[in-house]
Amino acid sequence: MAENLKGCSVCCKSSWNQLQDLCRLAKLSCPALGISKRNLYDFEVEYLCDYKKIREQEYYLVKWRGYPDSESTWEPRQNLKCVRILKQFHKDLERELLRRHHRSKPPRHLDPSLANYLVQKAK
Repeated sequence: MAENLKGCSVCCKSSWNQLQDLCRLAKLSCPALGISKRNLYDFEVEYLCDYKKIREQEYYLVKWRGYPDSESTWEPRQNLKCVRILKQFHKDLERELLRRHHRSKPPRHLDPSLANYLVQKAK
């Protein structure tokens, strides 16, 4: 029977990103997917969930691509290289603050309803 299947192929139901995420979760390097020992621990920001400012240092609650919400972590601004996601987060935050409170400067801590709104926008 195997000889009848030569030359056959089946489309993968997982996307390229999903396969890369699976390799990282399993801590496997996979050259065909561009996952090497050097970049095995490079994580991709899926979206930003929350914001806080402590002693003039900005922190963001980061939802990591390929990981459940429970694995989200607070990261200082300088650790994040996702310029487009940061700009969109602040644009959405300022727009919603103006709508709710008629001001655009973010508070030191976001109230839960505002953080939830930003997560829904990001998804």
